[in-house]
Amino acid sequence: MSPSRNRSSGVKVIPTLVGIIIVLALIAIAGEIGARYYIGNKISEGFQAESARRGVVTQEEPSVRFGTSPVLPVLVTKNIAHVTVDTPSTLSIENAEALAGKPVVKGDPSAKIILDEVSAENPNDPVAKDARIEVTLSPELLQALANSKTGARITAVTPLPEENVFDVQFSSGAATSKLRPILDGGNLSVNLEGASVLGLNLDGLAQWIGANNGNVFSLSLGHGLAVEGATVTSEGLALVLHGTDLPLSTVSQLHFE
Repeated sequence: MSPSRNRSSGVKVIPTLVGIIIVLALIAIAGEIGARYYIGNKISEGFQAESARRGVVTQEEPSVRFGTSPVLPVLVTKNIAHVTVDTPSTLSIENAEALAGKPVVKGDPSAKIILDEVSAENPNDPVAKDARIEVTLSPELLQALANSKTGARITAVTPLPEENVFDVQFSSGAATSKLRPILDGGNLSVNLEGASVLGLNLDGLAQWIGANNGNVFSLSLGHGLAVEGATVTSEGLALVLHGTDLPLSTVSQLHFE
């Protein structure tokens, strides 16, 4: 009788243990989902607050992904293995052709921010061991930036990906030039080169328009960030920014006006 009771008792215990394991697993999953939601929500709140501070209103929210690594251990380790944030565009451009004074640029283009080994020891300003930011400056934004810096009244900027330059027109095509991105030690310069007016070559025009030997504007990031790539695509100037041991407050300071 006694062995029979033990076997019977053992059979009953197994589903009970399985049930406890399932419940614990569900609690862990809920915790993981909760942790991801909390951190993602904080990132979204920061994005919305920064946009509002700069006078830009958007209904879209960033997309936040943490990959396959669990997030819940951050409560103990204060470290997030990986996070990717896709931010929506908040860009607003007025008077890009500079027909009524200087162009007005607010907000930022959409961007992909990829962070690895993010330390949350300081929750108010986490630090990423490795950061990669991908952003594309549209032809309209380049036009507005160039006109704002030079007052040259560029009327059109057209990507020429095969040459890694932009075709630039002044006065609706009466004069043309090329806009070329140049990388130098992690900094970016965008220069005008070559020019023609009514079909006549006037190479000196580009240097005259640019503030310094054809330079239209430069992007010197600092703060541990460098421009790693600058490629002309059909959508504009695709930039890859890279940094190490980067405080995330630095990312929020990246503006292209």
